[in-house]
Amino acid sequence: MIRIETSFIRNGFYFLQLKREGRIALYEKVSVHPRTLLVEPDAVPSYEVVRIRIQEATTITVGDKVFEVVEKEIYPRDNVWGLDGFSYNLYNEAVEFYNGLLEREKRKNDKALTPEFT
Repeated sequence: MIRIETSFIRNGFYFLQLKREGRIALYEKVSVHPRTLLVEPDAVPSYEVVRIRIQEATTITVGDKVFEVVEKEIYPRDNVWGLDGFSYNLYNEAVEFYNGLLEREKRKNDKALTPEFT
C-alpha cells in the first residue's frame, strides 16, 4: 500500500503533516503562488484534521488499455468534508479536535475488539 505523502501541493495550497496516529492526521495548510508553487511570503496558515481513508486496488479499462491502480491512502475529498475532514484557523483548536477525534477512534476500535458475552 502507498502511504499518503507527509507534504504535498493541492488546489493552490501546500500541506504539511504535523501529527499522525493511525489514520488520523493534522496538516498545516498555506497558499502557494500559482506559477512558482512556492509558499506565499505572507501566507497565513490554517489547519486541517483528517481521517485518512484507503482506496482499494482495482483495474481500470479505458478503450483497449488496462491500468492497475494499487491500494493507497487518500486525503478526504470535498464531498466528505465535515465527516472525514475538518478545517481550523487556529492551531490550538485544531490540536484539540485532533486529540478528541483520535480518542473517539481509539474507543470505537477498542469497542469493536472487545468480545461480547451473552
